[in-house]
Amino acid sequence: MLWCLRYFHLPPGYNGSSIEDDEALMNSANAVYCWAHSGWVPDDVVNPLVNFAEPPSNVYLRRELNSWTDSVKLRYGASADDCPPLWTRAAEYAAAMAGVFHGIRLDNCHSTPLHVAEYILRTARNVRPDLYVFAELYAGPELAACYVTNRLGLSATADIALHEQSAWQLAERVTTAGKVPLGTFVTRQTDWLISQRCTPTILFDQSHDDASPLQRRTYLDPLPSAAVVLASSSAVGSNRGYDELVPRTISVISETRLYRKWRSEADSKCTDGHGLAVTAMKSDVSHTETGGESSMVDFSTGLIAVRRALNELHVRLAVEGFDEVAAEMLDEDIVVVTRRCAATQTAVVTVAHTAFHTCHSTAAGDADLCQVNSLEVPGVVSEICLEASVDSWSSCYHEHDELIVGLSDYRVESRVDVPLSDSHMVRVVHQDDASCDQVELVNFPPG
Repeated sequence: MLWCLRYFHLPPGYNGSSIEDDEALMNSANAVYCWAHSGWVPDDVVNPLVNFAEPPSNVYLRRELNSWTDSVKLRYGASADDCPPLWTRAAEYAAAMAGVFHGIRLDNCHSTPLHVAEYILRTARNVRPDLYVFAELYAGPELAACYVTNRLGLSATADIALHEQSAWQLAERVTTAGKVPLGTFVTRQTDWLISQRCTPTILFDQSHDDASPLQRRTYLDPLPSAAVVLASSSAVGSNRGYDELVPRTISVISETRLYRKWRSEADSKCTDGHGLAVTAMKSDVSHTETGGESSMVDFSTGLIAVRRALNELHVRLAVEGFDEVAAEMLDEDIVVVTRRCAATQTAVVTVAHTAFHTCHSTAAGDADLCQVNSLEVPGVVSEICLEASVDSWSSCYHEHDELIVGLSDYRVESRVDVPLSDSHMVRVVHQDDASCDQVELVNFPPG
């Protein structure tokens, strides 16, 4: 965290178990060890734009703070003159980070005094003027979020798709994260005004301090949910444990193990001449983690290969002007996201069968679980950019003493640039009037 120290001390020999013990401590020489925890206060309890640690706030006395026992609330005061060592330390740290990274995240931005954040960000931008700054910002109403965004000059605020409880909520998140709704009439004169009506978003499928998606949802869901997020027109992000299918929470506090190294020789085997396709993902090629608990990862590990293809598609759509976006539901689990380019009148449609909750069958290939048979796509379907599915999986998992490892038996079949006649999942029926095509979901189970 940028604003909070990751350690604190208790008074030597203190074993307080009553209010009287606490009062005696506060009136003794050991009172200097009484440090308040940092944390988060819901915006319906206290104004997020006000420092909850200062009078007249009673957040600590009323125990309204969701406290973090690994960090303390630091007293910055009104200016650097109130605590020069603290302000200097924080500014030096921010400057060092800006010198190393092109972007930084402001964790718990809603509980950081704005004048403190302004001062430290100014120092960071002196090092890197074009620094990308995004924030975890839960400031209540959109008006408050826009105020903080403008005040700090934020590039984006972070949204987490893993927090959604249903496919419908995930679709809503993708829609709201987009800047331009599908079919919007936008002129050059009004484009600036429209784009400033809401805070820009960077949409994560999983953030650094979230539980594993395999703990929150089913083992079939990481692939389709990642595809929905990457179909968004906003900036996107993820966490390494997601692609490697680590089935437990990777603690930002207590974890001491390392991630596995990358098997560098795989580069020459998995990249084509254009750098846009992965050999392991060509038609009729499946990839799976081999060798059990390997000490290295490559394109055959987890979702790494299919994620690469999805990332490349996401970048391509942004570069080519597919700004318009809309998400809808075919049923309670199937999400359809449409990205459209107004200049060329073309669109890319992502159809994903999510698996938020326990499936009726553990067999990934059970096609009967798809309740919707088809959908209509306006215009003519010309190609299938990518199709992928979870072919098989096992929940068997063994902890490694020194490395962070994921599931070793998880098979994903994925293919890029698939001819319409060669698809394993859909059948495209061209209509005579060419107004729309019918896409039949012939093999489209969860995952």
